[in-house]
Amino acid sequence: MYTSHICEKSSVHYPMGSNVSKPCGVAVTSTWLDHELRGLIMNRFFRRIFLAFWVMGVATVILAYLVANLLHLSAASVGKDHYEKQLVATIARDLRGQLATGPSPAAAVATVGQRHLLEVGDLLRIFIIDPEGRDIAGRPLPAPVARLMRPEGAEPAGTLAFWAPPLTVQSEGLHGYRIVGYPIAPPVGRTLLQPHGRALMMVVSILVSAIISLVLARFIALPIQRLRKAGQRVAAGDLSVRVAHTLGRRTDDIAKLAQDFDVMTGRVEHLIASQQQLMRDVSHELRSPLARIQAILSIARQKARQDDMANIDRMEHEVERLNALIGEILSFARLQSRQQVEPCATDLVDLVRTIVEDAHIEGRESYKDVRMSGPDRCVVSVDTALIHRAVENIVRNALKYTAEYTAVEIAITVRDDAVTVTVDDRGPGVPEAALEKLYMPFYRVNEVQNHSPAGSGVGLAIAERSVSLHGGSIRASNRDGGGLSVEISLPQESGGSQSPAS
Repeated sequence: MYTSHICEKSSVHYPMGSNVSKPCGVAVTSTWLDHELRGLIMNRFFRRIFLAFWVMGVATVILAYLVANLLHLSAASVGKDHYEKQLVATIARDLRGQLATGPSPAAAVATVGQRHLLEVGDLLRIFIIDPEGRDIAGRPLPAPVARLMRPEGAEPAGTLAFWAPPLTVQSEGLHGYRIVGYPIAPPVGRTLLQPHGRALMMVVSILVSAIISLVLARFIALPIQRLRKAGQRVAAGDLSVRVAHTLGRRTDDIAKLAQDFDVMTGRVEHLIASQQQLMRDVSHELRSPLARIQAILSIARQKARQDDMANIDRMEHEVERLNALIGEILSFARLQSRQQVEPCATDLVDLVRTIVEDAHIEGRESYKDVRMSGPDRCVVSVDTALIHRAVENIVRNALKYTAEYTAVEIAITVRDDAVTVTVDDRGPGVPEAALEKLYMPFYRVNEVQNHSPAGSGVGLAIAERSVSLHGGSIRASNRDGGGLSVEISLPQESGGSQSPAS
């Protein structure tokens, strides 16, 4: 036996096309949502959409501020001639008359303050400022008005002249008093006029635009990323994947694309399932007539003359080949519909050594040798029967095509994340264009067929499917000097162990 059981067999589902090992009992440490968000942030398409929305949002906010300010200034300039200027001029004219006829400036100013409305709702304020720079009503002066009272060139900290509303001022003939019309700015303008108001509005605008851009970019990029991942899973052979249900109640074109994708994968899955079922049914139906033919040949051998024995031997050989082909087709059909493996701790070195011993006996008749190198022990968690079948098919294929008086070389290499089994032969090799097609069922290279008897064309397909169910991969390449090199890569679990070669 070449298996060493370290943990009990367990039925484990391995996502198709995955290159990550799934040892028994590994806990999931991050949620699916966190993984999806990290994937979105790392996605170039998502970043482009996010930056585009963000830049557009910030530019729109800045442009809106500029346009609003210009409109406000324009409206204010028009109002000067029709409202503010007339009101300020009326109060200034009345104050001049009171100063000329009144008993004292204080009494004149008090009279004017009582006669006229100094606050017009939320639109305008009228300030009557005495020579000391104070409003006669005791109201605090807004920053633009206070700046007007300062000596020329002095600017209070934290003001922005560009955003300051236009002022209407009358001071001629008022004995040091000033009448100032101050149009009240809208809420945004008032915020900008406050100390640090510009910085606050800029920070708020950037944050709000970033949040909106993030939501919009995620709304567009997330379903596209899901479609892309689903396409990758379909390319890896998993036709059960569906996408439309992950998009919620969306009814836009992206949702329709996801629905079309689901319809397509469903139809392809149905067609392939029907094809596999047909292969299984035909293979099963062929088994019965083959069994009858073998029985008839056995009877015929008992009654045949010596001259007919060669023909009967030939027919029995061909029937056995056909029976073996049907068995491989059934095995491949079962693997195609299989979605899980039954892993257990297996000494891969012991497994390969058993295959090498059997192949060595077969190759001795045609002057071919099989050699093996690697560590003395390497325990991995695999489905023993599947991996044995995969390695055996590749070794027998190499032994069949390697030239006489040459050796098939098998090397086992252990890395941190994977274990590789490399099988090298000294045969005619394969055209570069055909390397990716070697694992297609019933595919055979014409150039190779002329050198050795043709096989069934299913053995390498079975090997590829067996390895992919474990999350591994098979790669074939031509060797320098002639021959083919096939590398099987299996994920190495964290608990795997090995012993160095002696």
